[in-house]
Amino acid sequence: MLFSSVCKILVRLLDLIRDHDYRRVLLQRLKLGFLRLLLPQVEVLGFRDRDGTLVFLHTRDNSITPYTLTIGNSNRKELELISAILEQEGRSARGKIFVEIGGNVGTTTVAAGKLGLFSRLLVVEPVPSNFDLLAASVAANRLQNQTHLEEKAISHQEGEANILLSEVNQGDHRVAHEGTKSGEHRQSLTILTTTLDALLRNQSIEAASIGLVWIDAQGHEGYILQGAERLLAKGQVPVLLEFCPKLLREKQSFESFLDVVNIHFRKAYVMQSRAMIPAADLRKLAQSLRGMAHLDLLLIP
Repeated sequence: MLFSSVCKILVRLLDLIRDHDYRRVLLQRLKLGFLRLLLPQVEVLGFRDRDGTLVFLHTRDNSITPYTLTIGNSNRKELELISAILEQEGRSARGKIFVEIGGNVGTTTVAAGKLGLFSRLLVVEPVPSNFDLLAASVAANRLQNQTHLEEKAISHQEGEANILLSEVNQGDHRVAHEGTKSGEHRQSLTILTTTLDALLRNQSIEAASIGLVWIDAQGHEGYILQGAERLLAKGQVPVLLEFCPKLLREKQSFESFLDVVNIHFRKAYVMQSRAMIPAADLRKLAQSLRGMAHLDLLLIP
């Protein structure tokens, strides 16, 4: 059993080493490491993509920053694919509102704003260091007039929570919950929380006006969906989220996540394999994912 596991890991490592883009990302990580060593006072980089969009990135980040500097902002292509799928499903997002939960530094926000598909953007990000770069990226791309930003987290209730901060991945901060493993997450921060239903109510946004809800919350998705019962009950809003069974189980929300999805969604489009499956098959899909393996799912009511 151990030998088999080691072999699988070695095969995976060889596949990664053969991948040209992955080697370029590794090189970019080395460059960032030298930058941090030689110029520790430089904490932020500006990156202008080939389409002219500008985003600001943390130099201390070893995930989003090197990938973006190497490959560019891939979120635009993903949003274009999602738009095409929703058109085929008779759920066009054109002219509607884009709601993003976990805006990070704004790579997805800027891509959504520049796509010309959505009428407005509502973006939530709880970590101050990320929120500042998110706001700067929005301003640099002249999206302020169509974008509303909230510095808080979305959860199953209003109040406060602790968020565990990652030192190496600024997109991997995690709302703390009993059973959450710290890993390299060391420092914590107290943040404000609200529910998606409350956020939309305060912004006078109805379900029919939303084209897409995009969630990137590092295993907190189950709690977010619990706090969106009023929205989901309308049966109108598609949701894009990261499906990581291990993180959901660590936060003791795997079963409640599946329950909400089975009640409110008919289909799930797996972005990586470009396959449409019944929403009821997510438990079976979870059994094929080991460790921190995850998939991006477009949930369709």
